[in-house]
Amino acid sequence: MKRFIFLAAVALMAVPAMAAARRLPVDGGTITSGIGWRPDPFGSGRMVYHHGVDIAVPEGTSVYPTQTGTVIYAGLYKGYGNLVAIDHGNGYITIYGHNASVRVKAGDRVDEKTVIALSGNTGRSTGPHVHYEVRQIPVSDRQRREAQARLEERLKEVVSENVGAWIAGHEQGQGGEATSVELALPTGDEP
Repeated sequence: MKRFIFLAAVALMAVPAMAAARRLPVDGGTITSGIGWRPDPFGSGRMVYHHGVDIAVPEGTSVYPTQTGTVIYAGLYKGYGNLVAIDHGNGYITIYGHNASVRVKAGDRVDEKTVIALSGNTGRSTGPHVHYEVRQIPVSDRQRREAQARLEERLKEVVSENVGAWIAGHEQGQGGEATSVELALPTGDEP
């Protein structure tokens, strides 16, 4: 039992903490529409699926990314109007739509303090607001299985090379300091 608890603690120490993130891309505002099915706001009478959260704010309100990342798109995009898309490097992207203007360009590194856009009413919109989405970057089942296999193999190496000897020494009364170990978790972008 002691071995299991110790190994679990070592595995948990190896997982990097997520950086603090903003909860919403704007300060203030009112959430006017959530994720899910809703009546078409343009009066077609159909139910349509809404992929994000709409936050009503005055036009020209500063829009911030909810987490550090790299801008992968900034400009006009279909019904989103002026859109900014950010890859956070953790398997997720965020999308900020209907902006009056965009303040960044593709390739820019941004953090939670960077003004990426000013809110607006562009694209298919019923009033000034920010449309905010979080999307998971698709990963194939094969990529997921291969990444999991690499992680499991690396964990076995870490345990046998570093932790196993330390535990064996303690069981034999030959204490010592645990070795510091880094374990890289898959990011989802491995081939």
